[in-house]
Amino acid sequence: MQPEQMRAARAALNWSLDDLAIASGVHRNTLSNFETRKYDGEPEKLAAVERALESAGVIFIDENGEAAGVRLRRFQVGDLVRFRPQTRVRYSYNIPADEIGTVVEVEPHPPMTGPTYRMSVKFPSHEHALPFVFRFEYELMQAALTKDEIGLLRQLREKHRTISGNKSRERLRHLLEAGFVVEQPLNLSDTIYSLTDRGHAALKSLVAASFCA
Repeated sequence: MQPEQMRAARAALNWSLDDLAIASGVHRNTLSNFETRKYDGEPEKLAAVERALESAGVIFIDENGEAAGVRLRRFQVGDLVRFRPQTRVRYSYNIPADEIGTVVEVEPHPPMTGPTYRMSVKFPSHEHALPFVFRFEYELMQAALTKDEIGLLRQLREKHRTISGNKSRERLRHLLEAGFVVEQPLNLSDTIYSLTDRGHAALKSLVAASFCA
């Protein structure tokens, strides 16, 4: 990842340095210094930044003889989204600013009208999915989870879970990086995992959209 790619990715997502710092766990000053080429970046921290941006829908494009770039992937059914802070569309449906919804339908390519495709999103506060809205009114909170990951969220909803071994922890890695799950070491071999508020909100959205019970 090049500094220009990080800056372009933030612009595409409409993220500030503070937003990226929260999503990646890397200090804001470190991010700023990397973007301005005052700091080359430690591999571990750059990897954390890349994971955070990719989870938000960024696709990194290699140079291939031209300048490296980024683009946003298409939204997919099962993605967790919310309305962008600048949008006024949510007021038409009385959707709270931070409420997370689940994409239930995406308009196929080419779009029937307008500059880009539209999609339908189900929010927990509404009985039915919202009608088709242009994709740029939404921002991706988390790419669609696998059935296994949704199952783990459901298990953790009922009670904290103690897990031993690296293999089991690997199954939770994506949920940990997404901020849906938090871990607390119990002893040298066991770790306790539990849902965060964000994890509860994500599961609530998935339940509302009938992706899980």
